[in-house]
Amino acid sequence: RRTAELVAEAATLKSDDWQLAFQSQGVSGGPWIGPRVEDVLTTLSRRGTPGVLVQTIGFLADHVEVLYDIDIAARKFAQKLGLRLWRAESLNASPWLTAALADIVRCRLRASGDEI
Repeated sequence: RRTAELVAEAATLKSDDWQLAFQSQGVSGGPWIGPRVEDVLTTLSRRGTPGVLVQTIGFLADHVEVLYDIDIAARKFAQKLGLRLWRAESLNASPWLTAALADIVRCRLRASGDEI
């Protein structure tokens, strides 16, 4: 939740302009954190929102939970509600992400007394 709040703050979004939702509940049937993506899409549709931009905050790279759950299943669900759905591109192997991860590793190695 905090990461989403920080992203919204950096993007200068008002609290009414963004919502946090959770995807990929699975089939265990046990308790799940929420709200679910489908519940948020339904609420936004009822408010008359024409479309949504989804950012998968918890995932740096595309994989089945992004490519299927959002790009296919959530988009289809949104379309049935009359919403357009876009997904922000994942970082994947971007030079920016690679450099940031390398910096983190270098800092940790220096802090532990090791060098590359």
